[in-house]
Amino acid sequence: MPPIDVVRVGDLHFVQDGHHRVSVARSLGDATIEARVREIVTRRPATLDLSLRELQLIRHQREFHERVPLPAQARERIRIEEGWRYDQLSTHVESWAYRASQAAGRLLTRAEAAEAWFREEYAPIADVLDELGIGGPGTEATRYLRVVKLRNLLMPERGWSDDVIEKLLEAIRTSAPDEVDEVVHRILKEMR
Repeated sequence: MPPIDVVRVGDLHFVQDGHHRVSVARSLGDATIEARVREIVTRRPATLDLSLRELQLIRHQREFHERVPLPAQARERIRIEEGWRYDQLSTHVESWAYRASQAAGRLLTRAEAAEAWFREEYAPIADVLDELGIGGPGTEATRYLRVVKLRNLLMPERGWSDDVIEKLLEAIRTSAPDEVDEVVHRILKEMR
């Protein structure tokens, strides 16, 4: 049999590929199995209740904070439950930073851009979403990301204004289950 693929975090091992081969080896009474092991070193200690999904979420979160170096207090507000959304948020912030650099007439550092995005874009919009009770379930950052993606899909405007917010609220209120744009429909469905 080919070797199984295993991820090692501290003293914990996660079978990535080869669950069936492990079951067969156990049923045959084998105490060992050949494996390719990839070790991951983490800052946080690995505990017995750590899952591979949680480990991947931690990796996405770490990558987000490398790409978007926020101060500690701001970092605490950015919590997302699905790793792929961290990737989308990173890309959104980097796009926002590019436009902010153009407006400033100079290239902003990652730290400057991250702080400006949080102060000028994220916090005000997240606060309004919370106040209005819109954006669907999930964390504040998940709701923010849904609304920003919806705005980007429905409107050419990248900024925020009362008119943009009103158009988004109207889209949320009047969306039909058979929306033509599947991505828009999925976002609207998540917001219900």
